[in-house]
Amino acid sequence: MQVIRGNLSEIAALLTGEQSHLGIDSTSEADSVKTALKFAAQSKAWVVISGKVDTIRDGQQVFQITNGHPFLAKNVGMGDALDGILALGLAHCTMIEELVKVAAILPVAADLVMEEDKVQGPASFKMALMDKLTNLSDQELLDFAHIRKVELARS
Repeated sequence: MQVIRGNLSEIAALLTGEQSHLGIDSTSEADSVKTALKFAAQSKAWVVISGKVDTIRDGQQVFQITNGHPFLAKNVGMGDALDGILALGLAHCTMIEELVKVAAILPVAADLVMEEDKVQGPASFKMALMDKLTNLSDQELLDFAHIRKVELARS
């Protein structure tokens, strides 16, 4: 299975061909669900749009993950970390629901480290996040992941 991951601006640019002069972390006015629907249909790939709310789409279903913390956006390389996690997960994923759980690993770990007293800012957050990613249990992921299936309007 082919998976394409980017932030909303990046996926919107791939969909429309328009480029933003604001950089890779710029925001888009596009709707992530509609963008994911269109780009998944166009690319025939599973699409992961990362951001404040992560949106994951295969050819038929859309899921959203509402975990995460703004410090993820303040640390360079968090999208790359998510890409690595997704790549490892794809070795075991055959269904979109499995990929959604894999995509939740980074934002769930971010939420959990923010409950720790040792996080004082973006730098200590990143260090605590690396520790949590190493030790995140399957049960913690299941207990703390905020995943919802988006009900699509039938036309």
